Amino acid sequence: MRYTFLTDEIQYQDDKFAQRIIFTGKGGSIRLLALKAGQHIPVHATPFPAFLLILEGTLRFTYDEMQMELPSGACWTIEPEAPHALEAIENTKALLIR
Repeated sequence: MRYTFLTDEIQYQDDKFAQRIIFTGKGGSIRLLALKAGQHIPVHATPFPAFLLILEGTLRFTYDEMQMELPSGACWTIEPEAPHALEAIENTKALLIR
């Protein structure tokens, strides 16, 4: 058993977004993401459904022609094979379950 604050488990990087796998199981993984303001993850898709929870900051989520700003505490589900992109409006840390 371990007690931690998720936002302390990952640090921002100046040159690219940071990610850290904190759990891997048979069905998927849990990752922490850290993006400094202006950093982005380009359009991509995965074969698995995913759940994204914003822990701190604000993230712009782009899906198809739709853009949404996700503030701290917001969550979003992502369908398999759905092309999407992320951009940090401000320094942002998020939890990704897939």
